[in-house]
Amino acid sequence: MFSDRSEVIPYVDRIISYAAKNRPFYITIDNVDQIEDDKRQNEIFAEAQALAKKHQLNIIISLRDTTYRKYRAAPTFDAFEVEAIYIDPPSVVPVLSRRFTYARKLLQGQKAELTLENGLRFKAEDIGAFFEITAQSLLSVSGAELLNTLAGGNIRRGLTLAREFLSSGHVTADKALESYLTDRDWRFPDHEIFKGAVLGGRRFYREEDCLLANMFCAKLGIPSLQLLRLHIADYLVHMSGQPSFEGVPFDELVATLHQVGVAHREIEQVIRPLLESSIIRTVDGAPLADESRLLPTRLAGFLTRDLMGKFNYAEMCAIDAHIYDDVLWEQIKTLTAKIQSETNRITTMRLRIKRVEAFVTSLVACEEKWVIEAKRRNLGSGWIESPIRERIQPALQEEYLRVLNSAQRNSAG
Repeated sequence: MFSDRSEVIPYVDRIISYAAKNRPFYITIDNVDQIEDDKRQNEIFAEAQALAKKHQLNIIISLRDTTYRKYRAAPTFDAFEVEAIYIDPPSVVPVLSRRFTYARKLLQGQKAELTLENGLRFKAEDIGAFFEITAQSLLSVSGAELLNTLAGGNIRRGLTLAREFLSSGHVTADKALESYLTDRDWRFPDHEIFKGAVLGGRRFYREEDCLLANMFCAKLGIPSLQLLRLHIADYLVHMSGQPSFEGVPFDELVATLHQVGVAHREIEQVIRPLLESSIIRTVDGAPLADESRLLPTRLAGFLTRDLMGKFNYAEMCAIDAHIYDDVLWEQIKTLTAKIQSETNRITTMRLRIKRVEAFVTSLVACEEKWVIEAKRRNLGSGWIESPIRERIQPALQEEYLRVLNSAQRNSAG
């Protein structure tokens, strides 16, 4: 027995064999799809099947639906009898609620001394109160709606967004604790929740480091196709309003865009980031193929109908986007230099507004050229819309007034 125990595997085999003789025995294997190495995933699946056959026990493997569809025709699965059961993933909100409650209990009563932005020192008698404030903010109606939408139905993505918010340098934790002492209903503003969740500890937005894609730039290096991500997402959202909509075939999308000179490779380069960001999805959840049918997610509608018209998101994307026009580049470079050297909060906000205005105005001109070409080629309804000029630019005009008024109130305070 000592020898078996030293070798581990014989010892474990003995225990499992004994337990399986007396009652039904189940082993649950989770998080296999968190391993990026496909070869290692297949090894785990094969070892699980071998273990089940050896000891006559039951194996439950918990997988994402996309991982199951990827491997269901593979020999590892196909060679054995497998029963597939689909279970809806939990919502982000209740999962976060339980985690915040746990964190609050762990830190309850612990003290901390913080230095505020104005240099004053502040003693917090109960640091666990921060998680109470965080829960109130993230689990409020607006906070929960934002997290659920940005998560795109992916619970892990939602938890990552919450973790980014907690570690963010854009969250005024000291001010939150100070305010909470006098106002137990105090919550983080919506713009802080958004910036904290998207940017985390980063000062500036960079698409490669964030969960949220830049819808203002297709990153193709082709000026005329800068808005191709927006055109495709907006088209899918438009088509989803049709009563008989069951998704747009990828090959049909390729044929349509080929009429305006967009190559298959360029369309794939745009579609894949949208799939990875959960902005669109395939009907069956399988990887993109020519026969795939594409659907917009709730996040696609939120981006094209709401978020692109918000100042925070538009400003982040403007800094991250490709700038093709030399005049615009010089203008943005000059404004950015002034913003970084300016100390007055209101003046800084006016300069930031000018920078976004210049960027969006250039996109309107790009959009006009696309619409003219789409009409000339008779691409049909959904392709000839002008979302920048008709929706996004007017919404941003209202946002400029709001953020400027907010800066003035904060400066006065």
